[in-house]
Amino acid sequence: MKRFFNHWKYLLAAVLVVGTGIGGYTYGMNQHDVLKPLVVRETDEDLKFISPLVVFTIGDKSNYPEYRSLEQKITSYITASKNNGQATDVSVYFRNLVNESWTGINEDEKYAPSSMLKVAIMMAYMKAAETEPTLLSKEVLYKAESDPGQTFKPVDPLSTGYHTNEELIDQMIRESDNFAADILLSNQKESLLKVFQALHLPQEQDPTQIDFMSARLYSRLFRTLYNGTYLSKDVSNKALELLSQTDFQDGLVKGVPASVIVSHKFGERTVRDNPTNNNVVYRELHDCGIIYHDTAPYFLCIMTKGKDFNSLESVISDISHIVYTDVNQGLAQ
Repeated sequence: MKRFFNHWKYLLAAVLVVGTGIGGYTYGMNQHDVLKPLVVRETDEDLKFISPLVVFTIGDKSNYPEYRSLEQKITSYITASKNNGQATDVSVYFRNLVNESWTGINEDEKYAPSSMLKVAIMMAYMKAAETEPTLLSKEVLYKAESDPGQTFKPVDPLSTGYHTNEELIDQMIRESDNFAADILLSNQKESLLKVFQALHLPQEQDPTQIDFMSARLYSRLFRTLYNGTYLSKDVSNKALELLSQTDFQDGLVKGVPASVIVSHKFGERTVRDNPTNNNVVYRELHDCGIIYHDTAPYFLCIMTKGKDFNSLESVISDISHIVYTDVNQGLAQ
């Protein structure tokens, strides 16, 4: 992870942050003037992972009192998890994908997105392939290596040899393979920057500042895919289908019934006081994605800090269960 993250740090340091994101607010409109959202979506039974957004308006979370009970439940749980030592920091961002209403707890606190940025790399390749049709079938050399700093290692690593970019993307997303991500990143830096610029996501200005992405900001990657607004509809659908096959099952997925499809990506980071020892200062574990509830699909992003990955996994899965239970009881319909 250190090698992958160092590439990312210095790449993004070249570009400045550029304001608010697409789809965030309607230009010329005060967000507090919008009491309820207006949402118009396009539907297509053949594209079950996306629902293209035609037009909408949205307000601040204070405009959605229907989520106050959910906020209180999550806040109480976070307080308890901090008191018993499970986590030191927890942020949650929830967005109803039916009507675009939302809520959050510490949703603007910044963390290191780590492997979750592999979604942006995938999007960069898929976008570049629109003008370079042979890009995904192009073969590149992959050596069977792994990042020694990666705790959640690929279960089924690729063999050394030539593989297509499409195969590397598949490996990067399903297995969270850092080495595959390194190769892909090194060959499409400009395309990656275009993704961040188009979605108005923050790029690090200080390479030493690792925590630079909030749960709320990260949602733009998944929302853009779900809305079919950056990539074509077919490609957006394909990307979310691939994300539904991610191997990590101990976060968001664990908090919902096994029958529910979840398109998501997790990220991890370990900070030690000295690279030569194993004294952990803190860890970060995040899991963000779309939960395809039968009648009320929603986006949920949970970012955490603490000392123990197992405890952070439990925090994420417990909050995921709290949210799903409320949604299933009709909160978001």
